[in-house]
Amino acid sequence: MIQIRTDSFDISEDFWKKFPSLKASVYFMKFKNEKHSSHLMWAFLYLIHPDSPFYSHPTGEEEILKMLTNEGITDIDLTKYAAQMAELEKMCLSELQRTMAFWETKLRERREWLLDQEYNMKDGPKLDKMMESTGKMAETYAKALQQLKSEKEFSNKTSESDNDDL
Repeated sequence: MIQIRTDSFDISEDFWKKFPSLKASVYFMKFKNEKHSSHLMWAFLYLIHPDSPFYSHPTGEEEILKMLTNEGITDIDLTKYAAQMAELEKMCLSELQRTMAFWETKLRERREWLLDQEYNMKDGPKLDKMMESTGKMAETYAKALQQLKSEKEFSNKTSESDNDDL
């Protein structure tokens, strides 16, 4: 896993110079030579990385597209780059971070679906059970989030002590 810290989210920096090890991936070998690839990689990172200021933000993708437009990149379809985004996610996020992102997405989808359901005498008991299950899922998610926080703190301490040895 490649460590990408919060202070690394600067779209004005050349992504490939900042993270040269990513160039070795077959998913990025050709892509890195495309016009605006550095800006696009920052956009992908903004979307997938939990330390990003845009991660899980309700209008995050919209804001990122505005930033790309400001950089001269227009009419961008981020879904066209699904393979690169998936590979970046694999390379930059731990298994626990990827799992947490999945859980977060599913909890959000579940909440949105529940909000759309009509609460009536017929469906009320089913919805009550689902809401109770959702609460249990949220508790499990919160525990895993705490584990992720501990993992991150351990990783930060380890990298700090490694830097002390240099």
